[in-house]
This record gives sequence, structure tokens and C-alpha cells, in this order.
Amino acid sequence: MTASRTVKKIIIGQEEKEQLLNSIADLKGKKILIVGDIGLDEYVMGQVRRISPEAPVPVLDVEETDNRLGLAANVAQNVSSLGGIPMLVSVVGDDMGATMLKDLCAKAKVSWDYIVVTSSRPTTRKTRVMTGHHHIVRVDYEVKKYLSAEIEQKVFDMIQKNIAQADAIIIEDYAKGVITDTLMRKIVELCNKSATRVLVDPHVTKTGDFYKGVDLIKPNYNEALALSALDFDDLKDNPNKVLEAGFAL
Repeated sequence: MTASRTVKKIIIGQEEKEQLLNSIADLKGKKILIVGDIGLDEYVMGQVRRISPEAPVPVLDVEETDNRLGLAANVAQNVSSLGGIPMLVSVVGDDMGATMLKDLCAKAKVSWDYIVVTSSRPTTRKTRVMTGHHHIVRVDYEVKKYLSAEIEQKVFDMIQKNIAQADAIIIEDYAKGVITDTLMRKIVELCNKSATRVLVDPHVTKTGDFYKGVDLIKPNYNEALALSALDFDDLKDNPNKVLEAGFAL
């Protein structure tokens, strides 16, 4: 297939688009095993009317706070909202962030039964302080490090125990430490044996070899650049170069 024909197909692909939208209904009742980093997204919103007398920084008069499921937990929530049954496997700390996440999961109909709790690392929390649409500051509570061998084994045991129930596996890699090279290889091997599809949302810091053997990988723009090893300047103004990146991937 030539590049020009590929471009034409992309432009006129309304039928494919409708088929994709119509297929969403097929997710109803399907069990999706979701593995990856999870976190709590916190929003603190209000008005800034003055500068602090203690330092040249704005003072936010808080009017509203909002807590949401973040990272892979947000994906699990989306699966649930579309009629699927998410089986969320991840690691949280033994802390307030985990308690808040558990409550939000219950409201979103995301089971907490597959979560591994450890006191060796905190639950990831990202607090965004905002006025209107403007971010004043973001505060991250997290530790970016790979899991200990003991915790990684508990995660894999959870996956292995429940793989037979799953219609597919989604790997959500946010490079917080849950998705290690060893765990990734074990998951691919397990899925190959059980004929279970494994789909990956990759991270820009990982190479293509890290995800070798998966059935589908969904990179964003920057991740596609990193995985295809193509230059940004070659891609941004040239549609044929975008297709070249697709072929490279």
C-alpha cells in the first residue's frame, strides 16, 4: 500500500469510524484486567485577590475541592462507564491517599479486590491548585521507583490468579514503578499461553523492546516519536512523515 493511498483511506474512513463507535456496545459485560500505576487527582480551586505579605506569592481563597481517579484508575473508571467490568491491579500505600482512592473506586463501580497495599511507598497523589483555568502550582506526592521483588510477585500472582476471567488485559504504564521489565515479560508470556489480548498505553521513556510481544500499543505523539526514533522536525509539517512513523512503529 502506498503512502498516498493510506492518506486517502484515513480521510474517507467514516465507515470505519462508525464501526468503531458502534463496537463500544460490545464492551458491556466484558471483564478487562487493567494493570498499572494508579493515583489520586486532587483539585483545589478558588479566587486570587491578593499577594501574601509573607512572600511574593498569590493567596488562594479556596471555594471548591474535587478528587478524581487518576492514571490507570481513570482507565478503569472509563471501562466501567462503558459497561465493562474493570479488574484493576495496582499498588498503593497504607495511607490517606489510598483510603480516598478506595472510596472513589466504590463510587465508580471499580473493584478494590485486586489492589496490593504496601507501607514501603506512598500512594501517588497530584494536587493542582487553580484559579479559573490557570494552574498556580501542582504538588506531587509520589515515589518513582520500581517495586520490590516481594511486591512485584504479589502483583503478578494477582494477575495470574485472575487471567482466566479476563477478556483482555490493558497495561497502563506511567513510569511510577509498577510496570517493570520483568513484570512486562511475565504478563506477555502469560497472555500468550492463555490466548488473552494484551493492549498497552506506553510511556515515552521506554523503548519498543520493553513492550515486545503485545497485541496492540497506543502511543501518543511524543511516545510515537520516541518509539519510531524519528525526528520531531521531520514530522510536524509533513503528513507523509507521519505515515512513515506509523510504518516504523
